[in-house]
Amino acid sequence: MGKSKNNILVTSGGVMKAEIKAMPSHTQFCLGNATKQQFDLYATYKGVKIKDILDAKGIDLTGATSVDILAPDGYAKTFTIEQITQQYPDHRFFSGFGVNDLGADCAFVEYPDQTYGLGYGAWIGQELGHQQWHILAYEREGAPFEKVYLDPTSGKINGEGPLRNIVPPGSDDDELNTPDRGKNSDTSGCTMHEWDYNYDKDHNQGAWNKGTVIVRINPMPEGCEEFDIMNGGWALIDEESLIIYGHNVE
Repeated sequence: MGKSKNNILVTSGGVMKAEIKAMPSHTQFCLGNATKQQFDLYATYKGVKIKDILDAKGIDLTGATSVDILAPDGYAKTFTIEQITQQYPDHRFFSGFGVNDLGADCAFVEYPDQTYGLGYGAWIGQELGHQQWHILAYEREGAPFEKVYLDPTSGKINGEGPLRNIVPPGSDDDELNTPDRGKNSDTSGCTMHEWDYNYDKDHNQGAWNKGTVIVRINPMPEGCEEFDIMNGGWALIDEESLIIYGHNVE
């Protein structure tokens, strides 16, 4: 796998982070609801709508059945075409769940230092007012992501970037697009048990792949070779590049 003179990967659908940053950007403030971790989060992400990246590469999703997004270690999440191409519903902002509010043991939401420069009280229960899309982000709170790396002790990926897909909550029931405590939280010494873990809530943060390096469009056409991500995935992180392949990718 080589490179052209302009540093674009010579692979169908290959694109560098710099090329993505040159595309029209989209910024959204949204909730990331985790399943097992203690903390959900609200944060502002900047990137490009995935559908706009596919459009820019001339990729027609007609006849596509799903889209897989992969991390450098091969971890994959699968999305419907609608989850890639359609606008998500807005959701609401809730404060009062941070460490300063409930203490280190009972807190379950991380907040940015500033929320549009306003006090949290002005936004409690209010819709966020941002268009919500499935994006490929390269910044959080105005700063580039730290490149992901493998922790040899835990075997887990640390960091977020250079690119990370961000999926807003998408439940049709707005009550399910709200924070809750982690599945494994010990809430015996806590209050506000109406915010304890709720299986039915949209735990969307689990679909955010740290270090997105592959977008694979299904069904795979006959004769299309799979990228050897186990041997090449971390090189894509170093190169700050993304590979798109599969259905209707030429």
